[in-house]
Amino acid sequence: MPRTRVSLLLVALLAGCHGGSGGPPPAARPSVLLVTIDTLRADRLTPPLMPALAALAARGASFANARTVVPLTLPAHVSIMTGVRPAAHGVHENGAGRFAGSPAPLARRLKAAGYDTAAFVGAFVLDRRFGLDEGFDTYDDEVPRDPAATDRLEAERPADQVADRALSWLAAHPVGSRPYFLWVHFYDPHAPYTPPPAALARAGGHAYDGEVVFADSQLARLLAAVDGRRERERTLVVVLGDHGESLGEHGERTHGMLLYDAALRVPLVMAGPGVEPGRRTATVTIVDVAPTILARLGLEAGGMEGADVLSALPPDREAYAETDYPQAAGWSPLRALAQGRWKVIVSNETELYDLDADPGETRNVGDARATTARAMAARLGALSKADGARPA
Repeated sequence: MPRTRVSLLLVALLAGCHGGSGGPPPAARPSVLLVTIDTLRADRLTPPLMPALAALAARGASFANARTVVPLTLPAHVSIMTGVRPAAHGVHENGAGRFAGSPAPLARRLKAAGYDTAAFVGAFVLDRRFGLDEGFDTYDDEVPRDPAATDRLEAERPADQVADRALSWLAAHPVGSRPYFLWVHFYDPHAPYTPPPAALARAGGHAYDGEVVFADSQLARLLAAVDGRRERERTLVVVLGDHGESLGEHGERTHGMLLYDAALRVPLVMAGPGVEPGRRTATVTIVDVAPTILARLGLEAGGMEGADVLSALPPDREAYAETDYPQAAGWSPLRALAQGRWKVIVSNETELYDLDADPGETRNVGDARATTARAMAARLGALSKADGARPA
């Protein structure tokens, strides 16, 4: 056979081995461990409450100004996996619709790039019937449910049971084989707060904080397993909250109804290959997670709205958030937009907050700063109009 033809055949074979996705071949790409901790406030990322996550932040990148785009578990996770806001993926509330698979979620993209994919979730609200199993070889959603329960969505299993399943899967995955994408979801900080006694004691008797402590202890098990396999240097670890928790602030006991930062701001930590350590203050949201992961793997993020937050970001980035959940009580849906020091919340009225002077959002300065309030409300209206009609 002529030498030129042999060379062309070799090129074709190598291209096929690379999965046709561009960038390095699958075996050369790092594995990905994505851990989402439900209902986790940004201010709980402290060494006393979350030593494992704090240690990860110390050796990786942490984001001091990260927000969710919707304070509800299912739509927030669809946004994490697709890199777009709810208007683009069509899921706005828990249990009120199924993700239809567009745009392509992270698991499907990584599977196409040669990854083994597995997910282990801690709550029924992320059951496969709602569509997030798209692209996963393994999707462990075996959450026991009480048929007599009044809330059909509220069923969960504790973080140690989720971690046990995930660690068993990881132990069966040969070291040095194909890279993996492992998503683990801990639901524990979500109400009702019923932490194990030891975690409650470590949290000084504060039940929500006890749930946070317990979730962090299970994160520690996952990170120890990666280290035990000597895979730290070739595993990209991303940990974040899907939304926060109001804990009584602004009269909201939990989350979903209001768009104040207690329920929007979340921890976001990344560590591993391609991650320059340091604390970043740029505005980021959960839709930035998937494109940032793909950028570290040398893969394209086509169709995603988010950005690679480990690259240079403009200082005037916007953070959009929404909730339609209040409509269940006959109230107005809410939309919010934060940019720099200012944040506007629009429902049947307009609120403006100076986050630098009033991070607790206790003083509406919309009347005193009417020009700023009108401009930001107009920008928010333009975003909502551009979103167009919602899918049913």
